[in-house]
Amino acid sequence: MKKHLKRILVSAAAVGAVLAVGLTTTSVVNGVASESESHRIEQYGQKVEVDGGAMNVLIAGAGPADIVLLPGFGTASPVLDFEPLVTDLAKDHRVIVVEPFGYGLSDGYNDSVYAEHAREQISLLSNKNSLTPTYLNEMAHIRTNFESARGTSFPADLPLLLFVESDNAKNPDWLGLHQRQASSVADGTVIPVLDEHYLHHSHTGEIADEFRSWEGDRTPISS
Repeated sequence: MKKHLKRILVSAAAVGAVLAVGLTTTSVVNGVASESESHRIEQYGQKVEVDGGAMNVLIAGAGPADIVLLPGFGTASPVLDFEPLVTDLAKDHRVIVVEPFGYGLSDGYNDSVYAEHAREQISLLSNKNSLTPTYLNEMAHIRTNFESARGTSFPADLPLLLFVESDNAKNPDWLGLHQRQASSVADGTVIPVLDEHYLHHSHTGEIADEFRSWEGDRTPISS
């Protein structure tokens, strides 16, 4: 019995050691790859000092209204990810893309719509930031963050426009969920789009045009 238990403990220790070595190797390889490939990353945007760190911000276009684009979790380069939408909206708006710490060219704290060149840049930036403390912290707290957000809502007087995947196979109530969000404010609009989750990639023109129409209905006519 003791010998059997000893074998189990030794096997468990060996597995733990392999996992630890694997994680260490991944971190080291990521660091070396990021350093060796850093010269291939092309600079874009401008750096803004925030809390002692450099946050990267891209400003494009000009117009009477500003549009600020913020990324979702895990976006390697928000600027490159939003590039098709920025190009369209910047024709008649000032568009601002913010790369939070740990994303894109910002500091860390301690496929078809892209040309081949853009995909390469996203890959390089993904290596640069994929194991940053900011990214790993979000992964570690993603469940508690969602729990903390449960029950929260948009301000009632905030005009709300939601572009939503109309047929989500993993969550049949996906459209209904967003319709309930829209109904919680005085001026809420939901536009269903038949496609997968990354609608700003595959329906750039449609989203930009629908936004302009929605915006026009709410912009006071100057005398």
